[in-house]
Amino acid sequence: MTKAAGGDYRGGPHGRYIAWPATIQVKNKPAILTATKIGKHFELSSQKMNYILSEPRWIKKALKGWEVTDQGRRIGAAQDEDKKSGVPYVRWPDDILTSKTLANTVAEVKGTEGEQPTETAAAKDPEDVGFREKFEAKHRSADGH
Repeated sequence: MTKAAGGDYRGGPHGRYIAWPATIQVKNKPAILTATKIGKHFELSSQKMNYILSEPRWIKKALKGWEVTDQGRRIGAAQDEDKKSGVPYVRWPDDILTSKTLANTVAEVKGTEGEQPTETAAAKDPEDVGFREKFEAKHRSADGH
């Protein structure tokens, strides 16, 4: 792998080492975000952000802290633990900020989701008006109901 990437083994007074060419291209690791950083992006607290991230069942509340679920792992989340307190928390890849699911849930919680104009029941033929049109669902709970 080292030779294929352009490195070369060399020996010196302190042992063997790898010499890399000056023209080597290093791929940046994706940024790792916590609920605090995600919350700052959406202008929400980290506590509220964790509850929002738990709505699509990406994380679940632990005895102390938060644990990643299998669904969370599928989108790139990783479990971690605070070094001082031992409280578990979840780290997220930076592409979570562009997730439509997360954006929709945040918009619902903040109450800023876009309301699309719909044809009113009065404008339709009264015989064609169904239950869903007559009692349109304008508000949704955080779990989608």
